[in-house]
Amino acid sequence: MRLLSFLLIILCFSCSNKEKKYYEVVRENLNGNVQSVKYEDYGTNFLGQKLDKIPFSKGIIEYDKNGKLSEYTSKLHDEIPIIEKYKYDDKGNLIELKIYYDTSLDVTYKFIYDKKGNLIEKSEFNSIGTRVNRNNYEYKFDNKGNWITKTIYKQGLEDTKKEITEIIEREIKYY
Repeated sequence: MRLLSFLLIILCFSCSNKEKKYYEVVRENLNGNVQSVKYEDYGTNFLGQKLDKIPFSKGIIEYDKNGKLSEYTSKLHDEIPIIEKYKYDDKGNLIELKIYYDTSLDVTYKFIYDKKGNLIEKSEFNSIGTRVNRNNYEYKFDNKGNWITKTIYKQGLEDTKKEITEIIEREIKYY
C-alpha cells in the first residue's frame, strides 16, 4: 500500500524536467541492469513480528532496457490486481500511463511536453477513451532557463474555460 501511494504521489509530481524523474526513484537504490523487482509488504506488531501470513500488499515493478519504469502490478490482500503500464517518447518523457483494474482498462493519462521537456498538458481519459479531465501547465523561467513559477490550470472539456488550480513558485540560488 505504501509503495502504491508513493508511486501515485510521484506521478502527481511529474511536471518538470527534474520532477518527472521522481517516478523512477523506486529504482534509486538498485544496482545492475534490473529487469523487475518483486515485493511483499507485511504488517508487524511492536516487536517487528509479522501479523499475518498473507502480505498486506505485494507487487512486481518492471523496467525496460533503459531503466525506465515500464509496468507496475500491485495487489492488496491478495485481491484483484491493479496494473500500470508506462510509455515514453524518444527523449525519455512519460507520454502515456494506462491503469488497469484486473484486466480491464480503467483510466489513461496522456502527457505532452514543450521543446525543453517541461510538461505542458496532462489529459485523463476514461475506459472508453473519452477525455474526462485536462490540466495545462505554464511556466516562467529565470535567466538560466529554470522555471521559477509554474501555473496549473484545469481546462474545461469544451476547451474554453481555464481555471487556475495551483501556482508553484520556487527560488533557485546559484553559486
